[in-house]
Amino acid sequence: MNNARKWLLGAALFLAAFALAVDNGIIDRDKLPDWVPDTEPRPDDTEPRPDDLLPGELTVAPIALPGFKVLYVYESETETPQEANVRDSSKWRLLAMEYGGQDCVRALDPQAEHIDGAPVTKPWADAMKLATDLPWIVISKENKGGYSGPAPKSVDEVVKLVEKWGKP
Repeated sequence: MNNARKWLLGAALFLAAFALAVDNGIIDRDKLPDWVPDTEPRPDDTEPRPDDLLPGELTVAPIALPGFKVLYVYESETETPQEANVRDSSKWRLLAMEYGGQDCVRALDPQAEHIDGAPVTKPWADAMKLATDLPWIVISKENKGGYSGPAPKSVDEVVKLVEKWGKP
């Protein structure tokens, strides 16, 4: 093996070992000089990581649509007045907070075949299937993950849960 090949092989092995040391926390990434590139994009410190996930939190966006989505699943025939108030108030409060507009915040009865006059599309129908109990909330943010679980009992709790996943 000539010297150039030995040098390239040595450099490649060094870089691979260095990358593994950074990824495994042996070398603190934050203490590296600016000229050393990251081995992978670093997540924002506010983003949940798989080891920080709580029950119901997901690492993959549960609604297969781009952007930010919130789905509130309810049963219109058995819904209590308090649940209906939380659902409606949460929907309008999230819309007022600019969470992506009407196409991003939906409240659906599992029996619904239409949303605002249009047929329920497959991504929304698939998300409704996540509901194992009602009322249920599904929060989805493309490339970030989301939440699927029982809907909170108050508007403030709904908003707090949605805010955890960030603005669209």
